Amino acid sequence: MTATNTEMSIIRVFSYEPGTKVTKQKRTLEFPMSKKDDRQLEVIRKLLIDRKVLGALDVRNPFCDAAGAEVSDQMTISVYLDQLVEDVQEGVESETQTKDGKEAAAKPKEEETPKLYYKKSKVQTKTDNATQEFLKKKLDLKLRSNPTLNPMRAQLLQSAFQSDKWTAAPAAKLSVVAELSERDWSMIARTNCLLSGQRLTYSGDFKDSTVERTPFNAFKIKSRTFDS
Repeated sequence: MTATNTEMSIIRVFSYEPGTKVTKQKRTLEFPMSKKDDRQLEVIRKLLIDRKVLGALDVRNPFCDAAGAEVSDQMTISVYLDQLVEDVQEGVESETQTKDGKEAAAKPKEEETPKLYYKKSKVQTKTDNATQEFLKKKLDLKLRSNPTLNPMRAQLLQSAFQSDKWTAAPAAKLSVVAELSERDWSMIARTNCLLSGQRLTYSGDFKDSTVERTPFNAFKIKSRTFDS
C-alpha cells in the first residue's frame, strides 16, 4: 500500500444473493485505505474472516460487483473501487436521459462510502417441471375398497381366551363364620397376607435378597379357658 494519503475509511460490506439478485448490507467496518491502494482484495477477505463477517459457508465465496459479476482476489482494491464507481456513473448517465433523448442536468453526487460485495452460497435450486407437476397433485386419501384380511391371518388374530372357563363356580354350601372348623381357620391364616406376612431373605454374602412367605403365622388363635 502506498504511504501517501493513507487514512482510516469506512467500508460497507454487502452480500449478493445469486437466486434473487438482491443485495443486503451485512456490516460496516473501519479499514485503512488510500486513493491508490495497490493491495489485493485478499487483504480485505482476511479482515472479513477475522471480524467474523464471512461465515463458514461464505469464506471461499468470490467478491463481485453490485450486478453479481465475480472478481478475483488478486485484483487491487483501487481497481475494484474504480470499477464500482464506473458502474454507478453509467447508471447515473442512463437516468439523466429524458424521454425525447435529451440530456437532463445530473444531480450533484456526494462522495459515497466505499462498498464491497461478495456472493452468498446458492442453497436454493429451482425445481424442474416434473417435480412441480408432482407437487401440484393432491394425495388420494380415500380407500377404493376395503382391504380383505387373509383367513389364516384372521384365525391367528382371534383370541383364544374363553371367559366361561374362568368363572368361579358356586359352592355347594355357603360358609358361615360360626361353622368354620380349625382347618378352615388355618387355611385362612396361612393364605391371608395380613395374617401371614412376607420377609426378606439374604444369601450368605448378603448381596442377593429374595422375598418369601414367613413359615409361621403372624397371629394365632388364642386358646380359650373354661371355668370348671
